[in-house]
Amino acid sequence: MKRILLILGIFCFFSACERDHIMKYSDKAYIQFTRSMVDSVEFSFTFHPNKDTVEYALGVKLVGDPVEWDREYRVTVIDDYTTATSNHYILPERWILEKNEISSNVNIKFIRTPDLQTTPVRLAVRLEPTDDLALGQTSCRARILWINDIISKPGWWNSTIVNSYLGSYSDKKYRLFIQVTGIGELDSDDAITCRYNALLLRKYLNEQEELGNTVYEDDDYTKMTVSVIGG
Repeated sequence: MKRILLILGIFCFFSACERDHIMKYSDKAYIQFTRSMVDSVEFSFTFHPNKDTVEYALGVKLVGDPVEWDREYRVTVIDDYTTATSNHYILPERWILEKNEISSNVNIKFIRTPDLQTTPVRLAVRLEPTDDLALGQTSCRARILWINDIISKPGWWNSTIVNSYLGSYSDKKYRLFIQVTGIGELDSDDAITCRYNALLLRKYLNEQEELGNTVYEDDDYTKMTVSVIGG
């Protein structure tokens, strides 16, 4: 419910100004995000192990005709709807839609911080009009991004995964699974892929044990194992 109210608040903010913008810039080209603000972004560092920063691209598009010169557009943070701080992201304000192009990307750099493991933060951004480009469709003038580093049991880790492939779930095992395999999701109906990735994790656990670095669960007592059989 809070997210719905947030989206409605931002939408109303832009709707109040829409008439003035259309009248003022009716003879210009327009810039807007490729997706609506309703399509909020959920970004988790969980799926990017060993990375302290990750760039995330928000697509923008031109509504109008391409031209033979570069055009500037701007993206700013909506402070009233943002809980993230400058410690969580880097966002340049000025961007260029290159000549003859009809689309571009706003690359936001997310920064991993310890607090994201317990508390997600919100980053709300909006396009700003420039001398080159006016604002496009109201619903596509802003985007909302949720950033976290929180891990939890995924829905796909069901009884089939437990009994035949990865064994009992733990946050530590899930993080290690992502780190070793490079993926964060399995389909329990895809036996070949499940088995392959479970064997990768088992191989890693066995190698660590041979090196004298046995991997334990969070209690530092129970040895981490997987249930997959064979080699």
